[in-house]
Amino acid sequence: MPRPVQIAIAAAVVLCAAGAAQAGGSSAYIEQIGAAQSATIDQTAARGASAHVRQEGRANQAVVQQAQVGGQADISQVGTSQRLTLSQSGFGSNAASVAQGGAGNSVEISQFAAGQGNAATLAQNGQGNSISLTQAGQGNSADLAQNGDRNAMSLSQYGVGNGVAWRQDGSGLSDLGISQSNGGHLTVSQSWGVAQGGAPIEVVTGAPK
Repeated sequence: MPRPVQIAIAAAVVLCAAGAAQAGGSSAYIEQIGAAQSATIDQTAARGASAHVRQEGRANQAVVQQAQVGGQADISQVGTSQRLTLSQSGFGSNAASVAQGGAGNSVEISQFAAGQGNAATLAQNGQGNSISLTQAGQGNSADLAQNGDRNAMSLSQYGVGNGVAWRQDGSGLSDLGISQSNGGHLTVSQSWGVAQGGAPIEVVTGAPK
């Protein structure tokens, strides 16, 4: 059973974050190989925090919380049924880089900031994967890419001057769901990507309802 290892890792990460926060930064590194493992990183009190997680196997889960300016998250998950939940709510200049490979994986990311310049780069390779990204603020950017069949992506951006690059390559893709407010820039590409049920592509721009 990997549970004691998980608890020890989580405790070490919390202690590292707390100690480094006093010096104005925090770095956490976790690597897990196996099944049904979990990694939780809480950096809500550390400015300029960085989180690095690598998981390989099946049914693993990572949860990362950053709540100060300049948060950096670099996540890699390979396998099946992997889950990532990431929250960045600092003043701005937060960045998330996520790569998943396999089947049935999911990413849920929220970047809420009173400032500007948050960035998210998300890539999935495989089948039956999903991405959900919400960004609020100004000057934010999202680069989303999926390669494989039966994948789904959803994006909401609230604020001024945000940008999106959206690429999907595969078949059986879900309906396209993008919401932007206040004059964002949008680039969308789907190749041989017939949506499930033959549904058309729909892009919504304007103030959120």
